[in-house]
Amino acid sequence: MGEGFAGAPEVPVAAFNESTGWAGRRILSVDGRFVLEGHGPIGAADVMEYDRRGQLSWTRGELRGWVMELAVAERAGPPPTPQPVFGQPLKRRSRASWKIALVAAVVAFVVVTGVVVVGRQLLTPPGSSQGSWKTYTNTASGYRISYPASFRPQSYDNSLGDPGLSVRFIDTQGSLYALSKGELLATVIVIAKRLPGQPTSAEEYNALSNLVQHDASAAGDDTADGMRDIRTIRAQLGEFHGGPCAIWEMTYRCKRGGRQHDVVYMFYSGNTYYHLQVGTGQSSWSRLQPVYQRLLDSFSAP
Repeated sequence: MGEGFAGAPEVPVAAFNESTGWAGRRILSVDGRFVLEGHGPIGAADVMEYDRRGQLSWTRGELRGWVMELAVAERAGPPPTPQPVFGQPLKRRSRASWKIALVAAVVAFVVVTGVVVVGRQLLTPPGSSQGSWKTYTNTASGYRISYPASFRPQSYDNSLGDPGLSVRFIDTQGSLYALSKGELLATVIVIAKRLPGQPTSAEEYNALSNLVQHDASAAGDDTADGMRDIRTIRAQLGEFHGGPCAIWEMTYRCKRGGRQHDVVYMFYSGNTYYHLQVGTGQSSWSRLQPVYQRLLDSFSAP
């Protein structure tokens, strides 16, 4: 373990920058462990994951190398006993030996976290998912939806919708999370189907109520869609952007064997029926909630 600041009552190590909703919130070293203000203890690997995402400003430059070494040791086994060295000068190393140690720590951290951090439920700062986003517009139907730049849009023809009106977005950066658990990648699906005319409020209500009753009884396997061991969490009427909708939230086993978690919103806008579905592997569900909320909020239809 590199020498550092264990044993200090409370030492600021880093703070979140303006790229997140936690701007100014500090990460402290308290009695040999790291504490995130407003949350509690976190691991050294968590600190370095925030750093990897570009969300931290370090109090002192050498602290980053120290925390990185702790993260490597944390992954390798039980953490060593903290040494009360706060206030003492850092041990001088030759420039060459410091570079070798730091490069070794970086390589070890990348190798270890590339495997172990997969599937971790890292506490996500609000706004940290608000990086680069794009907007998709379906010119045939007129609906619009924003999505993270890491999600790749694909045409998606489905029997529920009309050709050319549906799209699927797949998270191209979530492969490590998914593959480690036998799960599918995070996916967003928009299905649209035009109707002969605009349904009345009563017709919408009856149709949505029937969908709720159908989904509430869903269980077991749906071999046609590759869904096994379906478990309905909720099937109910609700609101989407101020209008009525049917909501179906469920988990199921996918073909890879991992457990998926999806929510489907079904609603009408004008003379078009929409099926808006967000889902991912169960291990990533909590992590992606800020992303999905922004995505759902961005949807608009004529």
